[in-house]
Amino acid sequence: MVSLVSDAVKSCIPPADAKSITWLPLFPFLLSGFLLSKPGWAHAHKETAVNSAVLGEQPLFSQTALLETLPWVLVIILLFICADLAVAFLGLRKRHVVLQEEYAKRKLLLNSVAEGVYGLDLQGNCTFCNSATLRFLGYQSEDELIGRNIHNLIHHTHADGSIYSAEDCKACLAYKKNMEVHLEDEVFWRADGTSFQAEYWSYPIRKGTRLVGAVVSFLDVAERKATEAKLVEANRELDAFVYTVSHDLRTPLSAITGYADLLKEIYSKELSADAWDMLTAIEAQGNKMAGLVEDLLALATAGTLERPSRPVDVRAEVDYVIKELQGELAHAGVQVVIGPLPDVRVSATLLTQIFENLIGNALRYAGSAGGPIEVGGERRQETVRFYVRDHGPGIPVDERARVFDVFFRGSVGKKIMGSGVGLATVQKIARLYGGRAWVEETEGGGATFLIEMEDVLPVDSSDL
Repeated sequence: MVSLVSDAVKSCIPPADAKSITWLPLFPFLLSGFLLSKPGWAHAHKETAVNSAVLGEQPLFSQTALLETLPWVLVIILLFICADLAVAFLGLRKRHVVLQEEYAKRKLLLNSVAEGVYGLDLQGNCTFCNSATLRFLGYQSEDELIGRNIHNLIHHTHADGSIYSAEDCKACLAYKKNMEVHLEDEVFWRADGTSFQAEYWSYPIRKGTRLVGAVVSFLDVAERKATEAKLVEANRELDAFVYTVSHDLRTPLSAITGYADLLKEIYSKELSADAWDMLTAIEAQGNKMAGLVEDLLALATAGTLERPSRPVDVRAEVDYVIKELQGELAHAGVQVVIGPLPDVRVSATLLTQIFENLIGNALRYAGSAGGPIEVGGERRQETVRFYVRDHGPGIPVDERARVFDVFFRGSVGKKIMGSGVGLATVQKIARLYGGRAWVEETEGGGATFLIEMEDVLPVDSSDL
C-alpha cells in the first residue's frame, strides 16, 4: 500500500516551473492512508462487520467512526486547497514582479529619448507619454494627458490662429486611415497657451492586422528653423555679394583685355618683342580673370532655379555638353562613352553646369592619357547617382576631400588652366538638392567623380 501511494504521489508532482500544484489526484490515496492509520476506526469497522454476519445482516459502516473521522477529512481537504491557492498566489506574484520590471525598463527607455513620444487609442485619447512630452508641452504629470484627447489639447489651432479640426488633422490619419505621416510645418500648443514649431512623425500601431492606435514622436524645431532661416539669409547675402563683385569686375577686365589687343593690332609693327610679350601676358591674365569671374557668377547663381515638376532628360543635357566640347575632344582624341542616365527633377541649366564641369575636368586632366571618358548613372528609389569616370593620373588620396573646395587646384591641377571653382559649383548644386559629390579612384587608375541628388516632389500637406 505504501509503495502504491508513493508511486501515485510521484506521478502527480508537477515540474518545477509549473504555475501551481493540483492536489486533487493525491486526495483518494492520502485519505485511504489516513483512515487505515486510525485503529479505532478499523476496529469499529471490523466489529460491526462481525456482528452483522452473526445476525445475518449486511455489513454497515460504523456511523460513529464516520462522524469521528469526517472533521479530519474536511481539515485535510481545506489544507490541500489552501496549499494549492498559496502556490498559485506565489506564481501570480512572481509574474506580477516580472511585469513590473518589464514596464519599468520600457518606461526608462521612453524617458531616455530626446523626442517627445505619446500613444493614441482609436478615439485619439492619450494612452502613454514620456517625460520629454511633458517637458515640451509644459505639463507636470502624465496624469494630465493620459485619457484626454490630444488633438484638443495641443493641436487644435494653426499658427495663424485659425481652427484646426480633428477631421483635418494629419497626425490623426495614423489611427483613422492606417497612414504614416511626417510633417514639420505645423505647431503644437503648450499648457500655458503658447505654441512652438513642431516636426512630428505619426505611425499606426497594429496588433496583427488590426489597427489599435497610433504612436507620435515630435521635436521642438523652432530654434532649428530660426537657424536655418539665418543661414539661408546669410547665403543669399553672400551670393548677392559675389554676384555684384563679379559683375562689377567684368567692365574693367573687358577694357584691359580690349586695350591690350587694340595696342597689339595698331602698333604691331612698332612694338618690340618684349613689349609684344608683355601685352600678350596682360591679355592672357585678363582672360583668365574673366573666366574666374564667370565661374564665380555660376557658383553664386547655382541652385537658385526652382525644381521642375517633370523629370528632365539628362541624356539630352549630356549630349549638349559633348557637342559644345566636340572640338576639344577631337583634338585630344578622347571618346565619351555614355551609359544609362536616369531622368531627374533638376533644372536643365544646373545639369548642364554639372556635366560641363565634370566632363571638362576629365578632358583637361586625363585627356592626354588617351583613355575614354565614361558617363552614366542609376536610380536608387528617391535618389539618383551620376558618375563621370576618367583613366588619367587620378587624384592623390590626401587631396580627395579638398578638391571640391573653392579655388583648390591640387598638385595635378596647378599645371593645367582652371579656376578651381567648377567642382565647388558641382558640390553646391548637389547639396542644394539634398545630396553630395565625391571622388573615388578608378579601377586600373584614374578618377571617378560621383554626384548624388534627391529626386522627390515637394510634399503638399493639403494632399494628405
